[in-house]
This record gives sequence, structure tokens and C-alpha cells, in this order.
Amino acid sequence: MRKVRMLLTLVMALVMMFAMTITAAATDEGLDAPSSGTGAKIEVLNADDATLTYDQVIVANRKTVTGWEIVDKFKPLFAGFDTSDADTQKDIDALVKAATEAEILSKLGDVGATKPFSNPLTVKEPGLYLINGTEENFDYSPMLVYVSAKDIAEGKTLQVKAKKTPTLVVKKLVNENDDKAVEYGAEIPYDVEVTIPYSPKGEEASFVINDELSGGVFKTAEGATTTEVTITIEALNYTETRQIAATENGTKLTIDISDLIIHSDDPEEDNKYAGYKAVISYAAIADGTLPAVNNKAYIGDKPETGTTVTSWTGTLKITKMNEADANEPEYLVGAEFVIIKKVNDVTSYAVIEDGKLAGWVATEEEATKLVTDENGEASADGFSPDEKYSFHEVLAPEGYALNPHDEEPEWKEIKDNGKIVSYLGEATMHDTKLSELPYTGGKGTAAFTGFGVLLMSVAAGLYFANKKNKSIK
Repeated sequence: MRKVRMLLTLVMALVMMFAMTITAAATDEGLDAPSSGTGAKIEVLNADDATLTYDQVIVANRKTVTGWEIVDKFKPLFAGFDTSDADTQKDIDALVKAATEAEILSKLGDVGATKPFSNPLTVKEPGLYLINGTEENFDYSPMLVYVSAKDIAEGKTLQVKAKKTPTLVVKKLVNENDDKAVEYGAEIPYDVEVTIPYSPKGEEASFVINDELSGGVFKTAEGATTTEVTITIEALNYTETRQIAATENGTKLTIDISDLIIHSDDPEEDNKYAGYKAVISYAAIADGTLPAVNNKAYIGDKPETGTTVTSWTGTLKITKMNEADANEPEYLVGAEFVIIKKVNDVTSYAVIEDGKLAGWVATEEEATKLVTDENGEASADGFSPDEKYSFHEVLAPEGYALNPHDEEPEWKEIKDNGKIVSYLGEATMHDTKLSELPYTGGKGTAAFTGFGVLLMSVAAGLYFANKKNKSIK
């Protein structure tokens, strides 16, 4: 009996019970029996954010062939079931004989419910109830709920799953604050949030998420050709990991989760995941092909259902100048630098290819040297303001001393029409001119020579004066 009662909550159960009324409409426990008791409750599951309306569209009538009668204003709702004439009893009979829920929904007319539905709703009259729903980013199919006189007498709660289909995929950065900026070669974790749609029995079940990427590739394990995708339905303690091969040179991922739409004669299994939020998690790698990594996930072949997230990279720039207190500022050409990154007291050195970050090495000798131009500048792309970098001078400009102090960049956002399009990290390093040392034959020896001649002359004068004094004595 429990299984039968559960079936009553589904439209197919409704169809079966209507068929029963054709032969048993007049019994004490028939579907048109007088109602009594506190009333039955109708509860729509997974519709917390929806606005629901309802109306009773079929009522009990012992004077009709079927034992039921369509409410006048809702006769157009069922007109598609039998078009031979205006006999609504034939419409009801055709409704009872419908093969599947999908067939029922395909024939329902476009007539909406009007009364506010308080979820759950208490009803005290047996019959068929129509429920409509509206919710942002979802399309709702009509929900039909059959309530028997016995349900009302026993105060039963009849649950119906929200028949809704998502019209939007929400794409998010897992680390919303950290991954708005990204370094070339770094991993970007993503979450895709989507609600599993309800699919009426008899309808082909299909639910595919497409994800397109620019400025990066989907992450694969070393030596592997597939991307690890994790699907989580937290409300049902469901977690599954799948391996999916990306296409279009690693920039497109097609995630088919049609198998999560279940059709079953067992009401416990039928559409068991429908209406629940699924989180699909995977990662991409910023590959430096573009200054930003753009990622868009959408439903099927409908890009308009998708959302795009962007992670921007940044440029590091060093400017080399003469002394900070010099009367005339001078930009120095020919200085050489390496870029250093420190993570947990581990120092790495940047490798630059074609002006972009290509990787990190463990020693200064292996690192790429950036050389300042005639404007005293050197720069490279592909860095993140979330990391800790510094410029380390390895060769000073000619005539200047090497600066032993590293310089850290100061970051700023680069915007276009109020939106971030990049980041710039700038640093300025000042060098000191070399002190001139004396050398043979140069101007630096003149003072020493003159002083030496003077000392020798004084010494000679003293010598001869002293000798003369001795001779007089």
C-alpha cells in the first residue's frame, strides 16, 4: 500500500487511478466519494525559490460516465486529448488512456492556474489539481496532482517533484578572490553549478554541459589525455569522478550527465536527482596564448544559457635609473635582471620566452636575463599580482655599481570602460656611478707627482742647509 500511495503523487499514478474510477466511481472509497477529515496536503519538492499557483481542474461528479467532470474554464486544457467532438468525458477517457507522462504534457493546452499556492497546500476536495511554477533561470512544466477522498480523510501529504528545467549554467572560480588574476602555467579550478532537470517518463533524457576555453587548456594529469571531472550532489551525498577527453586542442569539454536523469516505475527512483543542484568541478591551465583566460559553460547547443568567467594575467616592468638624488634623471640601458618568486621560503627564477613567462627554474644561472632598453625599461608578461615577485640585478650598466637590493613591484589594475583588462606591476631601481680610481699617466697622478716633487725639494733644501751649517762650525 505504501508503494501505491507513493504512486499517487505522480501523474502516471493519476492516470492509473482515473482508470480505476471508470469502474469504481460509486463505491464508498471511490475517487468521487464525499470528502471528510482535515484535508490532504500537496507539497512541491525543490521549489523553495519558485512562485507557485494552482487550481482544481477536474472535480468529482457521480452523474458522469467517468465519475469526473472538467471545470469549465479548464476545458481547453484537456481539449488536445480527444478532438472528435465537444464531449469532455472523452477528453477524460483519453487522459486516462495516455501512455506516458510525456504524452500527457504534450497534449495539455496553454491554460494556467491562478490561485496562490502555499507550499505545502491543504485541499479538501478530491480531484485533479494543476500547479504552475515560475522561477528565475528555470522553465516549469505543468504539474498535475491527483487527490483521492481517502487521502483527504487520512490527512495524507502528497509530494510532487518540481518539473523544472534550468535555463542558466553558473560558472564560478573556486577561489573567487585568488583566481581573478592568474600566472601563465598556473592551475585555475572551476565549479559549474546546474540543477538536474525533471524529465517526464516517455521523453528522451538528455542533459549535456559544454565548456569552452580560450587562453588556456583543460588540465590533464601527467601522461594522461583526459580531464578529471568531479560531480557532486551534496543534498543526496552523491559524488562521482569521471575522466573526459577534451576536444579542439584541449579547449572544449563536453560533459554528458544524461544518466543522472532517471526514468523508472519505482517512484523512489524516478527522477531521483531532479531539482537538486549538481556541482561539476575541474581545472584549466593558463597557457599564455592570450592575456586572459576566458571560460564559458552552457547547456547543450545553447550558448545563451551560459556564464563566462575571466582570469587576467599581468605584466612586470622594471625601470633602471641613475642616482635617485641626481640633478638630471637618466635612464640606463644595458642593465640585466632576473625575476624571482618566493613561495614558502623557496626561491624560483623565471624563464622568459618571447616576452612571456614560460616556467620557473631553481638557479639564477638557468634564469632568463631581462636587459633594459634605451628607455631604461625591461618587461615580461604572464604574472599574477597574487604572487610575491622581485627584480634582482645581475649586471649593472656600464659605469655603474651593481645594486645589491632587490626591488618588489607595486601592482595596479588596468581598466577599460571600468572593467579590469590586465594588471601592471612596476618597480624602479637606482644605481650609483662608479668612483674613479687613479691610474698611471692619468690626471689622477698629477697631485701625487707634484706633492712628491715638493717633498723631495724640501728634503734637499734641508740637507744642504744642514751641511753648510756643519762646515761653518
